[in-house]
Amino acid sequence: MKFFAIVLVFFPMLLTAQFAAKLQNASSPAAAELHLNNTTTANVKYNWKRGIRQAIVPGTLAFASGVSGGLRESILWRKDVFFKRFPNANRNFWTAPNTLKDAPANAQPYSKAHKVLTTAHNAFLATAVISATIPLVKHGKKEKIGHKLADIGLQSLAISMGYFVGFEGTFSQVFKR
Repeated sequence: MKFFAIVLVFFPMLLTAQFAAKLQNASSPAAAELHLNNTTTANVKYNWKRGIRQAIVPGTLAFASGVSGGLRESILWRKDVFFKRFPNANRNFWTAPNTLKDAPANAQPYSKAHKVLTTAHNAFLATAVISATIPLVKHGKKEKIGHKLADIGLQSLAISMGYFVGFEGTFSQVFKR
C-alpha cells in the first residue's frame, strides 16, 4: 500500500518537475507562452498596491476565523455575558450538558455550537492561508527575492491582524465582562 501511494503521489511530481525544468531552459514557443523564458528583473520596483490588494482576501478570511474563535471562547468562558446579550438563545445548542447524567452515554463535554464554531474557525483559517499562498506562486515568472519576501510579509501581516481584530473584537469587546 505504501509503494502504491508513493507511485501515485511522488512519481508524477518528479516527472512534472523534470518537465518544467526542461521547459524553463528551452526557448521554445511553449516556454514563451507560459512565460518560462529567462527574463531579467534588475530594475523592477515592488508594486505595493498589488501586494496590499492581494492581502485583502486572506485578511478577511482570517478576520472571520478570529470572530468564530472569539465566539467559541466566549461561550466557553463567558456564558453569563453571552446569555445576557442573547437572552433568547437556545441553551441546548450553545451550552454543554452540566453533568454527564444530562448527556447521552457517548457525549463529549462540548456543546454543538462549540463544535460548529471550531470547524468554522479551522476552515476559515486554512482557507486564509491557502488564499495567501496563491499569489505567491507566479507560474514561471522570475521575481527578486525581496519582492517575494515583501509579498510574504504583507500576507502574514494581513492574516495576523485580521485574526487579532476578529478575535479580540468578539471576545474582549462584544462579550466584555
